[in-house]
Amino acid sequence: TTQRRLFSESAVKSDIIVTQYRITIDLNKQRVYVYEWNGSNFDNKIKEFKCSTGKDETPTPKGEFWNTAPLTEWWYFKEFDCWAKYAWTIDGGIFFHSEIYSAKDDRTVRSNTIKQLGRKASHGCVRLYRDNAKWIFDNCPAGTPDCSSRARVEAMASGWMSKPSTRPSGLERRQRNAVSPPLPQVA
Repeated sequence: TTQRRLFSESAVKSDIIVTQYRITIDLNKQRVYVYEWNGSNFDNKIKEFKCSTGKDETPTPKGEFWNTAPLTEWWYFKEFDCWAKYAWTIDGGIFFHSEIYSAKDDRTVRSNTIKQLGRKASHGCVRLYRDNAKWIFDNCPAGTPDCSSRARVEAMASGWMSKPSTRPSGLERRQRNAVSPPLPQVA
């Protein structure tokens, strides 16, 4: 039945790509919001997470991103000699991930990164409490749209595929120095 509807002469083309969830990041409030598709829009907010986005000198990129994907349970940042859990790529070397760890061991969490949640503190990534990073990692498949802006939902109305014009300084260096698996290609 679905195939008949999709390919019938009465089918209507849409420019909107529908996924189960849409993630938005409010850079002013330092919050991540997850909205669920209700059949016609993403008005149903189901999650709100406190986060830390990029500092002013290493900002989290603004825009809407579709080449997103869960990557790996543990990610090593060679440039900063630290680990994070539940890396989920937003754009290139910018991720959602947990608090920072000194080693690949849950007991080595750096408590200052927990205390920093709710204010700008990262090198561009979006840090979350471990359980919240795990929720995104487990529930948001590759291609889940992510929007980061200064205005929470208002940015969702403007262009579905906009990209930021600049990236945080050092992004290319971080990508070259990353020792974790390469990013998956999403069609």
